[in-house]
Amino acid sequence: MAKKPTGTIGINRVDIHLDGDAIHTFVKLDFPPEKDAIEMLIAQDFVTSMNAKVAPTGMLWFMSEPTQNTENDFDFTITLPNGNTAWLELIEIAPLELFGGFDHVPADFKPYDLAKIITAKIMKKAVHYSGKLGKELYLPTYITHWGFIPSTSLINLVCYFLIQENHPFDGVYLYAPFQPGAGEGNVLAPIDPKFLAGFNPEQFKDNRVYNMDPTKVTLIKGQPSE
Repeated sequence: MAKKPTGTIGINRVDIHLDGDAIHTFVKLDFPPEKDAIEMLIAQDFVTSMNAKVAPTGMLWFMSEPTQNTENDFDFTITLPNGNTAWLELIEIAPLELFGGFDHVPADFKPYDLAKIITAKIMKKAVHYSGKLGKELYLPTYITHWGFIPSTSLINLVCYFLIQENHPFDGVYLYAPFQPGAGEGNVLAPIDPKFLAGFNPEQFKDNRVYNMDPTKVTLIKGQPSE
């Protein structure tokens, strides 16, 4: 089976013991080595996480039952609330050609530039599906490395750029997994243009986002201030 490299992502956990002692642990999300298994994990966790995100509204996410397809086909078949099925494709956001590997990804990125890269990857994928598909097609993009955890500015920029494009996807998303079955998902398209009314992407052209390396977090113990 085809192998696929993945980055480092997870959560920082602090356990407080009964004696008051605090223990810090970085809990890394372990990805399987095979490409198919990674994509299965992402698809299942994406659906689970989005269901959890909309649960407070009393609703369920409209996708369920991701089933992996054979090679040379759409990545997954999903079930919709009306019982119909749709296609699901995945893209990892990891422009490693700029850095030479996950170990060399810096802690900072320019959201404008990364948004352009993400939009270009989405539109490159769109070229493959210019004809009539016969079913709805959804595209979750995803990350596996802390250096690409998206900022609000990055999400808004990709949303803005996608509004300017024509693509065949009925929905585009960006998903960051953190624990098995838990992560953060964002809708990139479609969105109501009024939510970006007055948004000027040029204001973000020189901005820089700094992400925290979760493997280097240190718990500093001290006495509470009076």
